[in-house]
Amino acid sequence: MEKNKKDLIKKRDRARCNTVKTILEAYRISLNLIDEYKKEIKEKQDKISYLRSSLSSLSEVKGSSMAKDDVIIRELDKISELESEIQAIKAETDQVKKAISSIDDPIAKAIVIRIWINKTDSMRSLASYFNLSSTMIWRKSDIVLLRLYKKLLF
Repeated sequence: MEKNKKDLIKKRDRARCNTVKTILEAYRISLNLIDEYKKEIKEKQDKISYLRSSLSSLSEVKGSSMAKDDVIIRELDKISELESEIQAIKAETDQVKKAISSIDDPIAKAIVIRIWINKTDSMRSLASYFNLSSTMIWRKSDIVLLRLYKKLLF
């Protein structure tokens, strides 16, 4: 009966780790989305700046009767919508950000950020970087993912 109990605990912990990995993946996607929105805002600000400058004369083109001021107002509205969306995403991901920043162990934090969020490293490369075995990095990964599970879902 003891072996069955250990197997069930392993399965439960593996499922919890996978849940946290999914949450971290969604967090990464949200961060990328924020970056894209910021780029779009910058482009719209540049467009407004260009329209305001004397270099731009938005003369009426066939079928277009939109004045320069109307275009500027439309772009400002889009910027406002994008900024609101960024704030909503930040509020959504705030709990994950706090949980990650509460990790005390720098190696564990590096594992979460570099492997599970940014996906810039492998377990082997982190093992050699920190002069540890790959097994130790995997263990630390499991431990930190389970801690994050408790912080995020309880």
